[in-house]
Amino acid sequence: MTQSEKKIHFHSDCPFFAGCENMLVNLFNDSMLTRQYDLSFSYRYSHQYELGVRQRMPQSIDRMALKLFDMAPIYEYINGLLVKPLRILIKIIVNILLIRYIRYIIIFYNMIILYRLFSR
Repeated sequence: MTQSEKKIHFHSDCPFFAGCENMLVNLFNDSMLTRQYDLSFSYRYSHQYELGVRQRMPQSIDRMALKLFDMAPIYEYINGLLVKPLRILIKIIVNILLIRYIRYIIIFYNMIILYRLFSR
């Protein structure tokens, strides 16, 4: 097997570059590993995570920021509403819609993106 045939891909789905990514940084800086394998890395894009990647990850690693759909910004917006009864009502409606309909659309959308990535 040549180096191009031996590939390892890592994916992170964290909202920010945290302590668990330190292991990835160590792996990506290991010259023996990078000589033996074609390493690549993908992550769910967020501004915070992007800053960590730019500061800590070696430039030599092939990396991809993925725009996966996430409900967190919607919940953050709802939590920012001033009137608590309205906030509770909106959360109930969103959760009912999420459970019945939207969840499957989100999962399917994210699956397509990840499938296209991994099939490369």
